[in-house]
Amino acid sequence: MVQQSWRRVLGETSLERKCRLLFGFWLTLLISGAFWGVEKVSSDLILKNTRTTARDVVDIALLKPHFNYWETREDKQGFADLLGEQLARTDGRHNHEIIVQDNESKPKQIPNLRIPGNALEVNILNQLEKKLDETREAERALEQVEDGNPKQEVPDVDIVELFSVEDVTDKERPIFVERVAQDINEYQYYEPIRWGNTCTICHSEQTPGVEGAGQGTPVDGTELPFTVIKVNIPYEETQNSIHNARAILIAVAIVTVFVSMIALYVIIRLLVVRPLNHLRDVSDRISHGDLESRAEISTDDEFEELGTSFNRMVRHLTETQDELKSVNADLDIKVDEMAQLNMQLFDMNRMKDEFMANMSHELRTPLNSIIGFSEVLEGVDALNEKQQRYASNIQRSGRILLEMINEILDLAKIEAGKQEISPVELNLQLVTSAQCDLVKSLVEEKNLSLEIKEEMENPIVLQDQGKLQQVLTNLLSNAIKFTPEGGRIVVKLEDSEEREEFFVIRVVDTGIGIAEQDRELIFEKFRQGNVSSGQDNLTREYAGTGLGLSIVKEICRMLGGEVSVESQLGIGSTFTVLLPREITLVQPESKSDVNGFVDQPNPSQTELPATAADSQPSDEQNNDVHQPQNNLPETNANPDVETNPDVETKESRNQHPEHDSPSEKLE
Repeated sequence: MVQQSWRRVLGETSLERKCRLLFGFWLTLLISGAFWGVEKVSSDLILKNTRTTARDVVDIALLKPHFNYWETREDKQGFADLLGEQLARTDGRHNHEIIVQDNESKPKQIPNLRIPGNALEVNILNQLEKKLDETREAERALEQVEDGNPKQEVPDVDIVELFSVEDVTDKERPIFVERVAQDINEYQYYEPIRWGNTCTICHSEQTPGVEGAGQGTPVDGTELPFTVIKVNIPYEETQNSIHNARAILIAVAIVTVFVSMIALYVIIRLLVVRPLNHLRDVSDRISHGDLESRAEISTDDEFEELGTSFNRMVRHLTETQDELKSVNADLDIKVDEMAQLNMQLFDMNRMKDEFMANMSHELRTPLNSIIGFSEVLEGVDALNEKQQRYASNIQRSGRILLEMINEILDLAKIEAGKQEISPVELNLQLVTSAQCDLVKSLVEEKNLSLEIKEEMENPIVLQDQGKLQQVLTNLLSNAIKFTPEGGRIVVKLEDSEEREEFFVIRVVDTGIGIAEQDRELIFEKFRQGNVSSGQDNLTREYAGTGLGLSIVKEICRMLGGEVSVESQLGIGSTFTVLLPREITLVQPESKSDVNGFVDQPNPSQTELPATAADSQPSDEQNNDVHQPQNNLPETNANPDVETNPDVETKESRNQHPEHDSPSEKLE
């Protein structure tokens, strides 16, 4: 929650507010740190000043009695009075005491001498004595290192010069202890008295008297006891000074932050927010259609460059908009032209449908008459053998032509969505056997081997029997046509391994195979894979419309399945049909030859004949990609040559007669 609140404050507010918050935070942090350091320095300075005052008291307290005792000249009396005045001023606010560790070792001629009053003072004296001993040991070691330097005698100097306060520094007086007694609010300073060689003249028990002292005979200073002078200074004044300094620093910090925030606010408003607001206002006016608005920023900085870039962008957008208007006008013209073309295509599609209907009626009617009369002539006993052969050729050619017409009409109905699915429960093995029996005469004619392998657990399926027969007939006709004599054709019925609710029909032949580049072409309309590059698709070595495999593909799509091919040149081909065991009654969507401009078929397409629904296309109508066979004869004008068909037509399946192909020579 805290992170989200900070993110909302810093990320979802205006630029001005974010600048103020961030700048104010860091400014407060920096000023607080800086003034905290200054406050520490000030406190140390005040404490150091208090320490200096205590040392001044020590110096004056030691200097004044020595001066009064030793100095008898009248010209020095003014200095003595000055020391007295200073000591009197300090004694009013400060007091000093001289402490010795025990009463038995008190030095002579020292007033106000006492022993430690508590354990804390005893501990302080012990610490100072230890530090003093360490300092003396260090000094003795230093003197021993300086070889060749004779020991200097104590000069006979003036006592005022000897005890001059100016000559006493922290470096020369490093041994001291200071503390603040919080219970009595008092600053306490302890400093040991360092006895010199001349101090034994007056303060030692072994002093021979003033006469001996006058002779300057020194006595060892170590015989004098360890003595400490203590200065007591009221800490209230020092504490008040620290508090005053701290209050002044805090007040200065607050004023500094406040003034800085005001200055920052003014700077951001003038230098940042105002140009941005101007750009925002110009952008709003442009978005409302005022394309003549331009940013006017004259700050000679990055904002002016931003305004120039903004104006350049607006100008470019205006030019682009003008270009788009021109392009849209051209596009409207193109759309009108496309609409007109669409109407023309619609009319052409309607004309095509009418042509299909007329062809269904105008061509099939005379063809049926020709076929009927040829059947009558074929049964007349008065005709000789040659005339009967002519009649038989007429009948077979008419049936083949009728079959081609039916195939074209059948594909047209499939694409128009007029084919209906009639699912029935059937035995797939029996249907396949029946279709193989229909082409058995053609298989025997080419000395081929036709075999059925049924590997299904349950051959009962719910499918459209007529369309399933048409798929099998087209695939078998294709295999027979392009399998050389002595070859083999195998029809396999299997359950799908990948999809449980599907079954597979495979037609495997040992024909001449299909080139890899032709495998995508074999399912296109009016195409054959054996057409070389640049050759007319209508110029083929095999007769037929090239619609056989296209019809297979469309029927498989209608039945909810698919068809695929695997082939190798010189080895053979395998056509695989994958269909559902139970078909779903969903009619296929309507197609159109006008590339989507007309989604529904023309009403005239309903007049297409349904005679091809159950028809079985001949091998000439199968779309294939096999290489041509040289043993198939070419068509010529000689009507005396008797021919045989490559596959049976629908009308001849029940009679199993041998037919002549219209592509072969006629006798």
